[in-house]
Amino acid sequence: KMPDIDGMEIVHTIRRSSPESQIILMTAYGEVDVVIAALREGVLDYLKKPVDLDLLIRVLGRAREKVEENQKTKFYPTILVAEDEKQTRERMVRTLKKESWIVVAAADGEEAVDLFQQTKIDVALLDIKMPKKDGLTALHEMRGITEDFEAIILSGYGDESSATQALRDGAINFLAKPFDLDQMILSVEKELEKLKIKRAFNYRTRELELT
Repeated sequence: KMPDIDGMEIVHTIRRSSPESQIILMTAYGEVDVVIAALREGVLDYLKKPVDLDLLIRVLGRAREKVEENQKTKFYPTILVAEDEKQTRERMVRTLKKESWIVVAAADGEEAVDLFQQTKIDVALLDIKMPKKDGLTALHEMRGITEDFEAIILSGYGDESSATQALRDGAINFLAKPFDLDQMILSVEKELEKLKIKRAFNYRTRELELT
């Protein structure tokens, strides 16, 4: 419901001019008939107001999946590297970029959370000890924003108990320093595969709900 032209009229226009586009409807309480009609006309999904942000992420993920299927495009995940030691951070970034992944980097925990808020992150590598905010605090704040990502904690000598606690708290992976860069790549690939399976399950569950 919008001034001058409502959402369903826009749906019809988009269907004619850009049939490959994915459409998501936003509806208010009590508009079930509109939702059913929209889904029958090819609308991918709908969101009730006020919009649930976790559901929004899931719905947008389904839309991206459909676009990738239609256009045969490849998904390039975004990796966040949060490491305060500059040389280590730069070496990690160079190695990860060789995998054709999109990589963003932060020098402390506060910057890592800021980047996470601004960018859709798929896997976060977080040093357990960083200035301003440590890795576990940063991870906790990220989990408060969204659960739609995986994390790997980087732990140095003497951090084993904290890393073990991190595993208990968030079922995440961790790498002990100094770690082999090939080992890092394998760990990220493992987390990406886990994320892919989790997202696929969520998308199929949503499709069943719509059905």
